Amino acid sequence: IVTREPGRIWGSMIAAHVFWRVDQELSIEIKVRDGEDASAGERIIYITGDSQAILSAERTALNFLQHLSGIATTTRNYVDKVESHSTIICETRKTTPGLRELEKYAVRCGGGNNHRASLADCVMIKENHIDSDSTAYYLPKDVNALLDPSRNVYNKIGLSAEYHYKFRS
Repeated sequence: IVTREPGRIWGSMIAAHVFWRVDQELSIEIKVRDGEDASAGERIIYITGDSQAILSAERTALNFLQHLSGIATTTRNYVDKVESHSTIICETRKTTPGLRELEKYAVRCGGGNNHRASLADCVMIKENHIDSDSTAYYLPKDVNALLDPSRNVYNKIGLSAEYHYKFRS
């Protein structure tokens, strides 16, 4: 398997397991490990064995590898853009059904942080919750009065990135 574009790899072990589910006799050599960067045209996985087995597993393995590497690469790009600021890139809970843990780990491989696993993990204040500067000042203090002080309050900025704040009373 050869990359077409440079990026952060995540899913090479999952791809290998897809191939092995089809044929345990396949020989698989992972050249670029999960969490590492690959250049365009770089061989990331080398597979030898029965060509029918390789072709049978190829599409599913590539789907995992491309999807998860895309998340890791995109996250890495955002993390790189904000590295000079005190900003943390987090994902949302909105994940593909059945792939939540894999996608959340892909974000971590890209240098991002996981936001929350469920609605009960923290409070998120979005821009549509804030209608004036005074509300932005009081709302976190009001929310913290209702919560255990160790809980986090997030202020969501834009569609892709979130600033993480921990407000204290």
